[in-house]
Amino acid sequence: MLALKKISETLNLSDKRSTEKALDLKEGEAKAIFEELISRESMDEHNSSLIQFHCRLLTLILGDSKKESLSLSTKNKTNSWLKHLEDLIMQSYHLLNDFPLDWFQEGISGYYKMDLSKKFILMTFLCDEALNTAYIQDENSRHAKEVKEAKLKIAAAKEKKKCLAPKLQNERAKVSSIPMEEHDAVIKIRTGRSTR
Repeated sequence: MLALKKISETLNLSDKRSTEKALDLKEGEAKAIFEELISRESMDEHNSSLIQFHCRLLTLILGDSKKESLSLSTKNKTNSWLKHLEDLIMQSYHLLNDFPLDWFQEGISGYYKMDLSKKFILMTFLCDEALNTAYIQDENSRHAKEVKEAKLKIAAAKEKKKCLAPKLQNERAKVSSIPMEEHDAVIKIRTGRSTR
């Protein structure tokens, strides 16, 4: 959850849709990922929100480095997300020098046997790597531009309101300066026309 929140904060994404688009999160998925992360029970790797999220992060990271679309599988051993994860950790071993690699030999069951702190280290590592991708940086730039444009529109609307305020005040002054008899006469004329 902290890693997911970290991505959201780093992106400075204030609206939910932008965050969901950048991370491809569905309604309630962040909570499910967190609950699964802290759970001691093994999940079916194909139906696991956590594993699917790891795959999406890896796809984002690896797709950025290879400049091509990559589809990771939890079923296909040759394109296994675990193999790509191991390769990524090996490439970044200086960042994870005390991170155990022996669990890869056991496959998904080795992942589920890791203690919570190691799972958090792994999630944080993947999120940090994802934050460094061109896609996330482009999303952040696009969002910052949209926020800036919205602020400019708000400032322009406030300025227009400020300019219109004296005109409105002048119109009110003109209306209030009409003598009461004339006002009553205008009302009678208008109501007389509408009753005919």
